[in-house]
Amino acid sequence: MQKRIVTPSLRPKKLVAVEPKAEGIIKPEITLHNLPGLKVDVTPDFHAATTVHRIGRMVSEDFPTIGNYVARLMEEFNSVNFCTIFRVPKNTRPCGLLEHRLTVSKCEQGFCIDESTEGMEQHGIVRGALEKTFLERAPVIFDWDLGIKVIFGDLDMYSDRCDVYPLSKQDRSGSLTVMPFYYRDPVHPSGMVVFEGDLTCKDSELKGFAKTYWSAKAVVDAAAQISFQLTHKFDAITVLTKFADFEVDFKKGIINLMEKDIESLHLILIDADDFKRINDTYGHNTGNRALRAIAEKINMSVRSSDLVARWGGEEFAVIVRDVSREKALEIAERIRENVSQIEIGDTGITCSIGVSDVGDIADKVAIEIAPAERQQVIYDQAFSLSDSRLKQAKRKGKNRVVSEGRASA
Repeated sequence: MQKRIVTPSLRPKKLVAVEPKAEGIIKPEITLHNLPGLKVDVTPDFHAATTVHRIGRMVSEDFPTIGNYVARLMEEFNSVNFCTIFRVPKNTRPCGLLEHRLTVSKCEQGFCIDESTEGMEQHGIVRGALEKTFLERAPVIFDWDLGIKVIFGDLDMYSDRCDVYPLSKQDRSGSLTVMPFYYRDPVHPSGMVVFEGDLTCKDSELKGFAKTYWSAKAVVDAAAQISFQLTHKFDAITVLTKFADFEVDFKKGIINLMEKDIESLHLILIDADDFKRINDTYGHNTGNRALRAIAEKINMSVRSSDLVARWGGEEFAVIVRDVSREKALEIAERIRENVSQIEIGDTGITCSIGVSDVGDIADKVAIEIAPAERQQVIYDQAFSLSDSRLKQAKRKGKNRVVSEGRASA
């Protein structure tokens, strides 16, 4: 199991809260079941409304990883103990095949990020609640403080229709939400988000049913934003940055290098060896789990400041800043060694790696070239050089790192 630590210092700049427009009292369709004395009031206070607003705005902010994004969402509530994300493998519908993608939990240093591939039974989530909520496409919040369970009638919750049931007393406090999410096809959820803890919107003074209702509204917005981030910014299989965003970050790194804001920059390209054999032998779902395992091994091999992305197919890329050439090669070699520990059935996995020193390339590009053109030339040459060295590693027998014409295995 791989765990990383993130700290609040990685969050983006604070957004300014905007006073929501007054739209009158919301009148959702609420049905009470065996709760005759429950007072139903869903009028929000300022803080609950602005929490929902901030969550909606946060999708446009820049976060280095999906884990950092989820950690920042968790800070919009009083005290979230953990947030767990499950995804449905491509072209798979049964809930039993939900795969764990990410768990972010509170710890002394900030937030722990667990990107292991273990099943949902390993993460303390009630499987029955997950299956029922997923198959019925019905978001649910369990509020142990108030002793109620609220089941919403629609996956997108646009109608604000919900049923409220009494919840048997347990030695627990706070709330648990189970929120299915979808991408473009509301008939078939594509994943689940689970939040647990004190889910009161940050600084809100709401109590009773209003607190429960607006906690659920904020969490379902958070689940929708997580779904959007997974689909658009982060790779759905590996939860790594997609190549398009990686490309932007790499170009920023080149600018920082040109302006002497960083001392060095290295590009590491990684390609799993003979990966087609995995897909042909075990099928594409197993191939996806193998890609996830490779991503885990790469993440555990690099520093928290290094940026990892899925380049495409079974190829990955890493940006390493402010280290010596020897240290960059040490990181690349550690990636190779850790990936070689993966076994799928009777098949072992290895990778070939090419490394380029972007600083060396920048020194050879004429400085009189316009900055934008010089940046592009450096970018193109760095990828070309790393890729040619990766191919050289393949020709030399695979399962090795190549840099400066030298190979290690």
